[in-house]
Formats: sequence, structure tokens, C-alpha cells
Amino acid sequence: MTEEEEKGTESVFYNLTFSFLPLSHKDLTINFAFTSRFYIILYLLVGSIATIITVIFVMYHRIVGRPPRGDTFNSFKFGSYLKLLYSPAAYGVVLGLGPIIIGNALITVLIAGHLMSIDTHLFSCKEAAGDSACIYTLFDLIMDNPNNVNIDYVVLRTGRCGSAFLVMGGYVTIVSLLILVPDKNEAGKVSEAYDGNIWEYFIWKRSNIMFTAVFLMFFELATI
Repeated sequence: MTEEEEKGTESVFYNLTFSFLPLSHKDLTINFAFTSRFYIILYLLVGSIATIITVIFVMYHRIVGRPPRGDTFNSFKFGSYLKLLYSPAAYGVVLGLGPIIIGNALITVLIAGHLMSIDTHLFSCKEAAGDSACIYTLFDLIMDNPNNVNIDYVVLRTGRCGSAFLVMGGYVTIVSLLILVPDKNEAGKVSEAYDGNIWEYFIWKRSNIMFTAVFLMFFELATI
């Protein structure tokens, strides 16, 4: 064997390097990398904080509120309050959750291509790159940029689902405010305050509820 042939049969060695990057606590939460017990405790904590904030609001208005001269505030009867509130509230929750559950199911089926662990794909795909390179739904055929040939369809579907959930949540919030605070003004009547200034009383009450709800949402997201 010549010297050139010996060089051609020499083994070629490669160095394979692994690089592990730990996820932050926020990334782990977003990717649902914790156990179910962690999320149960987390959302119980968030709910408790929201309840404490509500109690603080009630105590604040109880302290700063002043009854008319010679009158006193009625005592707060919690048991009677629950009896009056429980039945209609449960009925309203069932009526409200029905359309929301149907809407969320349609969003996940039509946009995400699955409902929990059930696949609802319209198209089959056997790409080596996995779900990120597969078109599963009709919405996947709609591209933001037709010239973009490298699309991560998992990220695309996740973003579209998030946008659809935000739109649906905003619509449900507006409808809820219209139901909770109906406008009892007569048609064509201009609302006026005691000093003569125009004052949209019912719009103000809805805005107050909306502000409190948005504040609690961002506060709970920050807590999570």
C-alpha cells in the first residue's frame, strides 16, 4: 500500500459538543414544565390575592363612606347574602360558560388543530421536522408574508390562538358589562350631574368595573 493510500484510509474524528441552557422560572411556567400540583397552588395563591384585594376595597369604602346624618349603615349579613346570590350566580355561570366553552373549542379545533389530546387535523403531514413544518388547518394556508419560506407553524398556530382568545375575552367582557350595568336612561335624555355638567353615569360605572378587572388581570399575571 502506497503512502497516499494509507493517508486516504485514515479515520476522521469529530467532536460532538452539547450545550445545555437552563430555562428561567418564567420560561418554565410558560412552557408548562412544572407538575399539576405547582399550578394548582399557584392559581390558588393568585385567587387568594384577588380576594384579599377585594376585601381591602370593601373595607376602604366602608371606612370612607358616610351615611346621611341620623342614619347608620346596615349590618352586613354574609349568610343571607350567599343565599340570595348563590342560585342566580350559579345559573348565570352555567349560561355564561356555555357559549365561552363552545367558542374556545372552535378556536382550538379550527386554528390549533387539536382539542386537548384529540387531533382534529384536516391535512396529514409526515415532515421530518415535525409539527413546526406541517400544515394542519385551513388557517395554516394563510401566510402573513407569502415570500417567507421558513415558517414555524407551531408558533404561528399558538399566536393565532392567543389573538383569538383575546378578541373573544374582550367581547365577553363588553357583553358582561352591558348586562351587569344596563342603561336605564330614557331614550334621547341627556344625563346631567347635580351641578349641571353632562355625566354619563352608566358608562362611568362600566368603565370603573373595566378598570378594576384590567388592573387585577395584569396584577395576577405579574404574580404568576
